[in-house]
Amino acid sequence: MMKWIASFVLAALCLTACNRPLEEHRFSGGQASKTVTYSNLMDEASRNSVAQVLQRQGVPQERIHTWLEWVEDLNGRITSPQLPVGFVEMAQDYVDYSQVRFPLKEGKGGTYMPEPNCRLTAFLLLGDRVSARGERDENDWHLLFDLQAIDNYQAFAMSPQDKAHYSILFQWVPVAGAATMEEHTQLIQQAWRSRDIALQGSGLSLVTVYAHSVFEDVRFVTHAGVLAETEEGLLFVERYSPEAPFQATRFQNRAQLKEYLLARPDLYGEKKELPPIVMENGEPLAA
Repeated sequence: MMKWIASFVLAALCLTACNRPLEEHRFSGGQASKTVTYSNLMDEASRNSVAQVLQRQGVPQERIHTWLEWVEDLNGRITSPQLPVGFVEMAQDYVDYSQVRFPLKEGKGGTYMPEPNCRLTAFLLLGDRVSARGERDENDWHLLFDLQAIDNYQAFAMSPQDKAHYSILFQWVPVAGAATMEEHTQLIQQAWRSRDIALQGSGLSLVTVYAHSVFEDVRFVTHAGVLAETEEGLLFVERYSPEAPFQATRFQNRAQLKEYLLARPDLYGEKKELPPIVMENGEPLAA
């Protein structure tokens, strides 16, 4: 029973709950040149096309294979609604997955497996490029269930070094005494420098969305995804949330990506919170 509760809470913690929905609107301009397309990777062709991009950018084949296993496992469990095949145009700034339903995956002894969340998915694809130094802040409960999943489930197992890098990479950033977006952004940048966080190689970036928690006076990574440079533009690969599908989205530029990320209604909570901050490899996402 406790493991089932842990799985449920893992799903809930990947993103902050929304109390203030945003007004829906189309991507700026709406012209054909502004078209954004996305796929839930329900078909082999779309999965292969994304896998080929990741492979060309140097993601190890075993990591791509595991990612494909995660995608196909989830897609095989989705019962409703019927998700689109291939890449389709995004009708608004984000995809509404509130009606998506799928059963939890059963583990041993009648327990339930946790779902791969946004951070675990991003690290799966980029983990071999990440280096970091420092100590884990044991008070950071936002990563509690991520680390429990890594420790207790073979699907998420990591080497001790990778687990340490994961903890430091996604660890919260204290912002006590800072009252502006600019100050919060600078503290995130400073945290990356002080932790010696680096991503080796080129062609792929880690995009992170830092939410503001007024209760602990911190910024924490509420969402993460992998951004790939392609000849056709940008490809953003993510697990939308533990309660939603995997998604690959094609953007023309970073301005569209930022607009998409900040349009998610589940990013917004307490009125005292400052807005989310979108970072790329530890620097403000250039839009």
